[in-house]
Amino acid sequence: MGKIEKITKQTENRFLNMFELDTLRRNGTRSKYYVSSRAERTEDLKLETHINKPDGVIIYAVTEDKSKVLLVRQYRYPIDAYVYELPAGLIDEGETFRQAAIREVHEETGMILHPIEADPMFEAPRYTTVGMTDESCACVFGYVTG
Repeated sequence: MGKIEKITKQTENRFLNMFELDTLRRNGTRSKYYVSSRAERTEDLKLETHINKPDGVIIYAVTEDKSKVLLVRQYRYPIDAYVYELPAGLIDEGETFRQAAIREVHEETGMILHPIEADPMFEAPRYTTVGMTDESCACVFGYVTG
């Protein structure tokens, strides 16, 4: 297993920051590794806390008659194109992940999300792109109306 010798915060942004890691590999060579994170401070990085608290939510919703799946069409700067995707968003301070899902669905679509209780195994936060970020998202399942 490698070792992280030093962490340097590279940016000061509200929603996403870059951190440079000075690492020591198992074979003794040193290298740099870059991690993006929702953390505002080095000590809040998940590699420091070892706590997988969700940063955001991914919403899996269907209409009440189960005939349609809710998708949103959004422009994404990194690819300079529109994509269809599941609704998702960040969890605000003081919100539960289910509250965030209800808010995000309403903000993005005007619809009302009615979350269902799912097995915690399915809702537990999962890392999205673990090779480049420590961001994790909880999954919320439910029905939409409106």
